[in-house]
Amino acid sequence: MDEKEKVEEAAPQAPAGVPTAGTVSGVNGPMPAELHGWSWGAFCLTWIWGIANSSYLAFLCFIPFVNVVMVFVLGAKGNEWAWQNRKFESVAQFKEVQKAWTTWGLVILGISILMTILSWGAIIALFASGAIDADTVNNTIVY
Repeated sequence: MDEKEKVEEAAPQAPAGVPTAGTVSGVNGPMPAELHGWSWGAFCLTWIWGIANSSYLAFLCFIPFVNVVMVFVLGAKGNEWAWQNRKFESVAQFKEVQKAWTTWGLVILGISILMTILSWGAIIALFASGAIDADTVNNTIVY
């Protein structure tokens, strides 16, 4: 074994989840490959997620037509932007925080889908029961 191998072997290894030199977030350093992936928190909670993760491009979701594209951009780039713009002590902490955002994002998405289905079900039931008809609806719309 030469000197270089002895030094590398003797160097202490960081425990899992603890960043090594150059991987601490919030300093615009490179993002570890294991953190790349879809961000459901950014996709579902857009501007709220953006504020919490100092990713203010999320405010583009308030611009009509841009918002349709921006939610997908946030989903695809969310983890990267959060890593670059917010301080995390370790990879494990980053995963924990983003997992919470994912959980709440999916809960909100699920509730939204459920409410949409129930609303359409109620509308269809009202039409099917005869309680309302197309003429009633057309006569009550204010132009």
